[in-house]
Amino acid sequence: MAPEPPNWAQTRPDGGWDLRIKVVPGAKTERVAGPLGDALKVAVRAPPEGGKANAAVLALLATYLGLKRHDLAISAGHSQARKVVTCTGEPRWP
Repeated sequence: MAPEPPNWAQTRPDGGWDLRIKVVPGAKTERVAGPLGDALKVAVRAPPEGGKANAAVLALLATYLGLKRHDLAISAGHSQARKVVTCTGEPRWP
């Protein structure tokens, strides 16, 4: 039996997922810190400029969820700490 999706993940009508995340750019270490309310807290070393932090977040999430990088895209909050990431693959829930 597959694990239940976490509260920060919501199914989409097209069969994909919307993942609510809170990003901490410029962190000392890159890590998925865990749930923070209704979001997943993600810390990356990259600065919040020129899309560097966004790219680092997508790469880290892909590894964390057992997906390929092209299965993920930021769909809302491109320049905000709180973002929505759309997932088209089948994630491996933690």
